[in-house]
Amino acid sequence: MKCAAVNHSRELLTSCRRREGERLGAYAADIQLYGRHGYPDFPAAARDELALHAFLQGLSPPRLGQHVRLIMTPTLNVALDVAERAEREFSDQPSLQPSTEDDCQDQSGPAKHCCRGCGARVGQAP
Repeated sequence: MKCAAVNHSRELLTSCRRREGERLGAYAADIQLYGRHGYPDFPAAARDELALHAFLQGLSPPRLGQHVRLIMTPTLNVALDVAERAEREFSDQPSLQPSTEDDCQDQSGPAKHCCRGCGARVGQAP
């Protein structure tokens, strides 16, 4: 029976999608739970990486998912923070557009794009 529960949690992890109106924190918590139950013998770092991948794959709306993937967040917690901040800001300034370095907020290094909502450079954690 344990094997069936593990397999079911793995299926839930790979098929989990954020439902319309679902809070990002609740969605991330479900992902973490499925990862822990589906891969109980994996090291925590491996489970965290699986959870991050599942979170990014099931994130909606699509524009939010694309934004968080472009930031290339290293962990689920960072991805959740970026997603929550972006979701708040998207209602005011809803586009991700090409920019110059001067358009980005107080960050060093070259940038090809900045999020108009949160100011984060694409390819760097905020």
